[in-house]
Amino acid sequence: MDLTPYDIELGGLASASDEALERTSRRILERRRIVSDYVQFRGLSQKLRPVDSLSKKPYVLVSLDKRNGDVGLKEFGPSDLLDGEARAFIRAAFVDPDRFSLVYPVFPTVYSPAVSNNQAQARNFGHHVYETLMKMSPVDGDRILDVGTGSGYLSWVAWSAARTIGRTPTMYAIDINPLAVSNAKAMAHLAGFEINAIAHDNVAGPEGLAFPDVTFRLVIWDMPALPRLLRPHLSERGSRAHPRQLMEYWDDGSTALGSLETFAQTLPQLLESKPTATSSRGAMPSAAVLWNIAPADFPEALPHTFEQVGLTPLLLDTYTSGGGAITCVVYAISLPESGLRRRGGKKLSDLARYHDRRH
Repeated sequence: MDLTPYDIELGGLASASDEALERTSRRILERRRIVSDYVQFRGLSQKLRPVDSLSKKPYVLVSLDKRNGDVGLKEFGPSDLLDGEARAFIRAAFVDPDRFSLVYPVFPTVYSPAVSNNQAQARNFGHHVYETLMKMSPVDGDRILDVGTGSGYLSWVAWSAARTIGRTPTMYAIDINPLAVSNAKAMAHLAGFEINAIAHDNVAGPEGLAFPDVTFRLVIWDMPALPRLLRPHLSERGSRAHPRQLMEYWDDGSTALGSLETFAQTLPQLLESKPTATSSRGAMPSAAVLWNIAPADFPEALPHTFEQVGLTPLLLDTYTSGGGAITCVVYAISLPESGLRRRGGKKLSDLARYHDRRH
């Protein structure tokens, strides 16, 4: 792993002098050159690329507009700190009274919200997190869970959204990648809040719930993408002839279906049964905010999965990506008004047969 870019005091970035930033940048780039020379000399993997080349850059500037929840994202690396315009852009974010801003690192192997192919989706989803939390009229101590936290970006958005109305939530996060858990903790430390982040696979695993006996006002998950064509994968899950692959585990494979079903079946246990007593009358109840795609051959898969366990899905947004090839959806999932929780539910293969009968 290339750890050379992380020897920098990101918390003091906005106040450091130009000379100090340039010295720091040159020192990091020189260390990176030494690493590259060593890799080449030893004949090691050439996939270890310079941090400012085609690979993701190691720092993210994220900001949130206090008035409307618009999110800004920009990635940069050590060589960008040699550019006067780039330094001025970063500093300007920290003196804008209408925005909360943070610079934090994104560690190796961790999903970055600011790379070009992630940024539009990350900004859109972050804005929906802000809007949903505002509708909840949050109070101090409301518990928020960020599933698959990655770098901790959405945890920061939720915490900052609550700050816009003077509230302080209690933050929790899980991720399957221990480096992501460390990343979220580093981000929270730089931002000035505490986060209970642990390594855990989905909200429930063989060892039980990630956070036993804890319920949440808001659950956030930028989920692994369902396959564009869902049906070919329905019969493959668990087959020895279809082993799990890393890319498939995250996106666009049969294992994404298992992640969805596990989450849906566990969510009724995670959501608070009603808004806290001090919340405003008429506030939105506890909910999960989720991103996924709508499979072309079974677009109702996501809402049907949650309906089958007695939850109420509300479509927040639909848009296309990949030149119109992919339909993306954002849902808010809440308990029914009765507050009754149903256990179990049908699997997606059963729901597909139900869909066939209807159509």
